[in-house]
Amino acid sequence: MLKRSLDSLQILIDQSLASVRNAAHGPVHPRVFSLAMFLGDAGRVAELYATDTGCFLNIAEVDARLAIEGNRELLSAALGNLLQNAFKFTRAGSEVSLHAHTSDSWILIDVEDCCGGIPNGAADTMFEPFKQNFDDKRGLGLGLSIARRSVEADGGRLTVQDIPGKGCVFTIGLPLRRLA
Repeated sequence: MLKRSLDSLQILIDQSLASVRNAAHGPVHPRVFSLAMFLGDAGRVAELYATDTGCFLNIAEVDARLAIEGNRELLSAALGNLLQNAFKFTRAGSEVSLHAHTSDSWILIDVEDCCGGIPNGAADTMFEPFKQNFDDKRGLGLGLSIARRSVEADGGRLTVQDIPGKGCVFTIGLPLRRLA
């Protein structure tokens, strides 16, 4: 019965994400926008999390000509979720870094935290709905699943790399674009 309920909730999440994507207030088709402005907007919101948690935010400068193509609102929500989680699990007085760089034909946006690392095997399951791999159980365990689906909807990928004893790096990879 629990499995059926979770499957039904997963369908509801998928439908909700599709609805948001097609909502009148957002673009139906992807658009190209400045990576620097996108990270700047995310950074202004993340500063509030930093202040609230006693952490520091480090945002690296990016080439002003770099751009991404996609649904800005969904990508912003995905990045916001990663930043919120980074501050939620980072030790007070530590730093969360937000930086972007290019690799081949990709823009990679990294959110690096100081959570101490992720439990063994957690990287394999942390993007599944309702998974909570840490003691802090605030929330439903849906944020990373929804973030991954939002990024993938624009042809991107969302991955995590564990840095044992230090933290982890969540990376949003999106096709590289340039502003004219």
